[in-house]
Amino acid sequence: MKILKWVFFVLGQCLLLGFVHGQTPRFYLQADRTNIAEGETFVLEAVLENIDSKTIEIPDLAPFKVVQGPSTSTSISIVNGKKSGFISYQYILLATQKGKFTIPSATTKVGTKVIKSNVLPITVTSGAAAVSSAKID
Repeated sequence: MKILKWVFFVLGQCLLLGFVHGQTPRFYLQADRTNIAEGETFVLEAVLENIDSKTIEIPDLAPFKVVQGPSTSTSISIVNGKKSGFISYQYILLATQKGKFTIPSATTKVGTKVIKSNVLPITVTSGAAAVSSAKID
């Protein structure tokens, strides 16, 4: 009888873990905008969704200058037995020269597996060209 209880306990735990960890993992880079004027700052964000890793490696960000960061935020939610969560690392970068640039993939490690993010293209134009076209009256 003890063995049967133990078997049901183990099976129940396996099912519970399957429901809790059933969300799709994602790791990506994003920016508040990808067209920037030279001398302006923008926000680069590295996001880990449903990945159990607390550290990331940010690539060389040259020719951009890190003005601030990383700032982190974390969110975890459980809805109907499904756990989801994200960790976000934000950097404020200064565009120091004109041109088309690509921010390389960031990496994170989960156990022994290395996961790479997307690359992020950024275009830096002369000061007046990238200014928003919104009118202020």
